[in-house]
Amino acid sequence: MSKILKTQIQGNFSIITPDIKPEEKEIFKSLLQSFASKKTHAQISLNELRKKAEKEGFKIGYEKGFRKGYEEGILQGHQQGFEEGYEKGKNQAQKEYEKLKVSLEEKYNKEIKEIEIILNNLRSTIKNIVLDLDKQILSLALKIAQKILLKEVSIDRELSLRIIREALNYVAEGVKVEIKINPEDYEYLKNNLSHLNKPSAKIVLIPDKTIHKGGVFIETPLGIIDATLEKRWEKILKVLEEDES
Repeated sequence: MSKILKTQIQGNFSIITPDIKPEEKEIFKSLLQSFASKKTHAQISLNELRKKAEKEGFKIGYEKGFRKGYEEGILQGHQQGFEEGYEKGKNQAQKEYEKLKVSLEEKYNKEIKEIEIILNNLRSTIKNIVLDLDKQILSLALKIAQKILLKEVSIDRELSLRIIREALNYVAEGVKVEIKINPEDYEYLKNNLSHLNKPSAKIVLIPDKTIHKGGVFIETPLGIIDATLEKRWEKILKVLEEDES
């Protein structure tokens, strides 16, 4: 049997116990306490490391999750903001378009009305100008015709003789007839009147400055025959007016 072991008999069992000295026992006890202390310390350190690892892992996971959630939130926010902004911009653009369309239509209709007014005024102005031109042209033509007529009458002295001859066809014999003529026509008609005298007809030539050259104004008991230029011209104008109407 070992020196450091001893056997004790208790009943049917043998109990082997170490045979140690008291000082050795204290040393052994101290070693056991130190081991227990180190074990406890190691257990505490292990727990702390586990907690620290869990904390670090939670922190890292939280930060990673937060970052991911933040980024996804931003992305979702951007997408949502883009969609909302797009719809809002689209609606605003549609409203502006409708507003501009109405404004342009109103402006267009206003300009069309103004153009119609201008065209109507222009038509009226042109019509008046044409009418004025027609009147001016007619007036000019009449003045030219009047001058031509006066010239022709002054040149054609036989015209007065023909008028007198025609008038005497309606005058009874022996009736006094007074004929007013222009003084410049007096000598010519006096010299040629004998060819027109009816038997027993009394024809008296009266020079009258109010009668234009070539004109004849005949007075008889039955009435007057106005063959002056003014009267003949008045008849011409009347015919022209009737044709125009």
